[in-house]
Amino acid sequence: MRNCVLNRRRTISTVLTTVIILVASVVLGAGSGLYGTSLFQTSTQQDSIVVLGMNLWVNATDSVGDA
Repeated sequence: MRNCVLNRRRTISTVLTTVIILVASVVLGAGSGLYGTSLFQTSTQQDSIVVLGMNLWVNATDSVGDA
């Protein structure tokens, strides 16, 4: 009788350990994915280019309109 009780506890312990490892890996994976996505978005939002005093020359005799 005693062996049956110990065996049942060990089985529950093994299942709970497996579930905890799976949940932890999913949470860590989702967290790192969200962190990487937010890091990418903030770095792109901060970058910008400003152009001042730009000159453009166009060939008026070109029928295609290439500049």
